[in-house]
Amino acid sequence: MNLENWINQARRHWQEFQPTRFKELKKSGKLQAALDEAAERTYQEMNALTEAGFQEHEAWEMVRQEYLFPPEEAALKAKSV
Repeated sequence: MNLENWINQARRHWQEFQPTRFKELKKSGKLQAALDEAAERTYQEMNALTEAGFQEHEAWEMVRQEYLFPPEEAALKAKSV
């Protein structure tokens, strides 16, 4: 499976909503590896859930925020309040 679409979406999400993490990973040269791992883990967990009987869209809803689209950083939340 080609996970490139998820990786690109996650990259944009992390840059906007996880800027500290994004910058640290980029600076250390580990950004691409972290993105690849997030997509792969999402794929693996979705696979396990669909094999357990969940529909693909249900598995996506259950897993996507775990690795690809984590919530915004606390500092960003404080700014928006």
